[in-house]
Amino acid sequence: MSARFSAFVIVAAVAGTPLAAVAGNGSAEVPAAAPPPSLPSFAVEVRFGPYRPALEPAAVYDEVFGDARRYMFGIEVDWQPIHIPHFASLGVAGLIGYTSATSPAPFVNPARGQSGEDTYWKMWAFGLTSVLRVDVLSRDFSIPVVPYGKVGTWMGLWSAGNGLGEATASDGTLGRGRTHGIFWAAGLALELDFLDRSSSKSFLVEHGVDHTWLFAEYTGWDASGLGQSNFAKVGTRTWTFGLGFQM
Repeated sequence: MSARFSAFVIVAAVAGTPLAAVAGNGSAEVPAAAPPPSLPSFAVEVRFGPYRPALEPAAVYDEVFGDARRYMFGIEVDWQPIHIPHFASLGVAGLIGYTSATSPAPFVNPARGQSGEDTYWKMWAFGLTSVLRVDVLSRDFSIPVVPYGKVGTWMGLWSAGNGLGEATASDGTLGRGRTHGIFWAAGLALELDFLDRSSSKSFLVEHGVDHTWLFAEYTGWDASGLGQSNFAKVGTRTWTFGLGFQM
């Protein structure tokens, strides 16, 4: 070992450099690069918006329930396994929603007005849809907006009745059914991280939430039946709003 290399080893040891780093050819090893951070793969949205079913004839629904605004409340869970660099993420989502309308039941003879008994219409909606979130503005340019689109299928399970139970038609048909259709939506999400970045980082560390956002979307619950021969047109087109969390 030369005097020059011996001196280098002594200095390295005093400085706290592992001796293995100066062994061999006398050059220090370069630390391995840290793996890139994993991209978020799941999202949850809490949703609500006005809902008026496009039943035919529309006058029947208006006559019974009036034109008061009713709402659908729901939840959506997204899985986003595909991330396209500098463009978007692509995934699938399942959603569930509930809406209902209640009003005093009218007599068959309109001249008698309304009875003291309530009548109702209610529906559970279940959907399976693809989701494209164009997050290039947020990830590459720190602009906290994310346009997105969704398209898939949905099913509505509906029923109508009164205080005595489900309604029954004169031919014995029960007042309940199932309608299939196409679900679609186009919207814009506003990420809220920029309001308080320190709290956002704490939320990520403590709860695993990468982003939080408010969103507004135009939603189509198109109840075309998808091959059904006898179905109720319980779909609609409406605005939907809510809060989302990405993990």
